[in-house]
Amino acid sequence: MWQGFEGRQFPRIQTDCRIYITKDTHHQPITARTENIGAGGICVLLDEPLPKLSMVNVKLDIDDGGQPISCVAQVVWTVERKEFNAKKKLHDIGMSFIDLDDASKRRIEEIIKTTTN
Repeated sequence: MWQGFEGRQFPRIQTDCRIYITKDTHHQPITARTENIGAGGICVLLDEPLPKLSMVNVKLDIDDGGQPISCVAQVVWTVERKEFNAKKKLHDIGMSFIDLDDASKRRIEEIIKTTTN
């Protein structure tokens, strides 16, 4: 059961990183920006919702001079943004990393540590 934002296993920081999301090999990558990131997952803002529990491939460009982080992620939640006078619908998408390697996880944790200190 979801414990809310305070019940997260991994802390997150607000950050704006470019991310490429691929649903499968037959689709072009969706280019988006992150809302926040943690060692366990990310939140991105998309024009279209993604199905809950769907698996996607992500490539994340973190602005730390390193190579992009690539892994599989699972869509955990999708929430439509309610904005007054919005010209188009936007969706916050929460994703959990499935196969993030240890080096990438440590890299994200280090960015969070330096940002919050």
